Parts: sequence; structure tokens; C-alpha cells
Amino acid sequence: MISVGAACLLIVRPTDLHVLTVSRKNQINRLGLPGGKWEEDDASSIHTACRETEEETGVIVLVQHCEHVYTGAAYGSTSHICSTYYATKYDDRNLGQKEPGMFVGWAFFEQLLGPDAPFAEYNKRLHDRYQRICLELLSRRTA
Repeated sequence: MISVGAACLLIVRPTDLHVLTVSRKNQINRLGLPGGKWEEDDASSIHTACRETEEETGVIVLVQHCEHVYTGAAYGSTSHICSTYYATKYDDRNLGQKEPGMFVGWAFFEQLLGPDAPFAEYNKRLHDRYQRICLELLSRRTA
């Protein structure tokens, strides 16, 4: 049985192309994208991604400012599917740790690819989409 039950947000800071990351609880060296499991009140996976991001980081993203970038197996199997959305606009004035034991901050995307990173295989498949987003952001800055 396949469950499409999780979603996360890829938020890229245009000034230096870092991504917003969160750590696993009490494992600050294990960085991942903000996101989490679908809940009954979530209208869609985009709503899940926005809600989880605000809960974990304080960053507010409205659904209409999200673009789908990738969906795939999140846990190394086909039994759990995750959708990732790119937030084109966000409010990070309240950025900070919202859950005890977690780190919230900006990092290089490559830090999400290491062997200790949660969902490293998923992030490897997401990486080419991240690079396209960066090229688009760079072209806007030079235009």
C-alpha cells in the first residue's frame, strides 16, 4: 500500500542560495528540509508543507506561493511518498527554533546529501531541481 502522507518545503535564500533546514530532534548534525506528515485538517500536501514549516521554523509561506518540484519515495521504499514544494515567497521574520532539541537555520543544500542526512537518497533526487531554481534566481539577479 502506498501512502502519500508527507510534504516539505524547499526555501532558497536568494542572497547566497542557502536552503532553510531543520535538524532531527536532539541530533543537530542531521539536517533536513522542514516538513512532516499529513494531518486530517490539511486540505492538501501543500498545506501540510506550509503548516509543518511554520510549526518547525516560524517561517510563514502561503499556499499560493508554492510550486511543486518533486514527489518520490521518502524513506528508501515505495511505501511512503513525500511531495516537495518550492516556496517562491516567504516571511522569515519569526525564523527560529520552535521545537525543543531542534536546530533551525540556513545551510548549503549539499549538507542534505551526506550519509548521515535524513532522506539523503530523496534529497539526491531533489538536488537537480534545486540547481535549476538556483540558476533561475541567479538569472533574475543579473537581469
